[in-house]
Amino acid sequence: MQARNVRLPTYLSPNEVVLHRGQTQHIRCPSYIKGERVSLVFWFKGEQLLAHYTHPNVGSSYASSGRYRMSHSHDLIISHVDMRDQGEYVCSVVPIATDLQRRQSISVTVLTDVASFKEAMYNTASDAYVQRNQTYHIQCPSYREGESVSLVFWFKGGQLIARFDNPAVGTNFISSRHYRMSSSHGLVINQVQAADEGDYVCGVVPTATGLQRKGSVRVTVLGPKFPIVDDAQVVNKTSLNLEGEQGHKMTCPALSIRRQAATVYWSLGNGETMDTSIIGVKFADGETMVSDAYRDDYIVTDGGSLVLNTLGMSTRRVWCHVFMHQPGLSSAYYDVIETDSVSPLRLTFVDNSWRDIGECEQRER
Repeated sequence: MQARNVRLPTYLSPNEVVLHRGQTQHIRCPSYIKGERVSLVFWFKGEQLLAHYTHPNVGSSYASSGRYRMSHSHDLIISHVDMRDQGEYVCSVVPIATDLQRRQSISVTVLTDVASFKEAMYNTASDAYVQRNQTYHIQCPSYREGESVSLVFWFKGGQLIARFDNPAVGTNFISSRHYRMSSSHGLVINQVQAADEGDYVCGVVPTATGLQRKGSVRVTVLGPKFPIVDDAQVVNKTSLNLEGEQGHKMTCPALSIRRQAATVYWSLGNGETMDTSIIGVKFADGETMVSDAYRDDYIVTDGGSLVLNTLGMSTRRVWCHVFMHQPGLSSAYYDVIETDSVSPLRLTFVDNSWRDIGECEQRER
């Protein structure tokens, strides 16, 4: 039985492993066959002998320092992993049956500060949205918070991409550094790309029952376009006259109605179809982003409003889409009409009532 404070490393292959800094971790000997009787086992890092096991009939065992020891299954145990433990290791085994030495190398990477991530946005519990070029966390739909589990699997299509094993059961695994698993067994996708769109399945085996549960999530990657929304999700439709020579600040009616909103997207359409292109977004953590194509003409504020620097067309439809903390999406749009009048009526929806945009801007200042 492994010590309780031992956290399993994560394997990309039998010969490539990721260790967690500050933890006490086991590295499997890739040359050792489980159950095999051996007379000698050596662990090296570079030219340095770290530890060796010698059968009692042959001699004594050895460890180069208190940071290293060997388990009964000939894993190398490293205490308090740090950056000096990164590098190439070699494990050599001499079986009693053949007396012929086998040796294999294993590459060790030390995981330092875990990169931050954004939470996926949900239209429904099984329908997640993520933004391209951002790192996202997708919750495992089958996992119950605080539950003790022996196994957790993540699949994309038919491919296993991540696995968590209880230390008494086996080893952790990721199919590439593009993925990792969070402490709550969600899937973290690093720097999301279009190819990450698709159907994901998370399987959980609770320790208490040993019976597997599965749940699926459909992941949509947001790039230049915002997906077409259902008309039932459109909570507000408004025509708005704006003076063409001045900048304007627009609040989102869906955001005003749903004050617990987490993320706000703004997109631009032609008023004839539901197709829209993304102008920018205010994420739940306060970060804002504007698409390259619209960077000179629009600003998204950290409060989720949209600033129009200029009006380049006589009419357009400006959409806002709001993801709440709980699954749900609400949308609204303005049909914007540019006017040459000196004092156009410029309205926005604030605190459940319509107000002049200029008045709101003065109050914000």
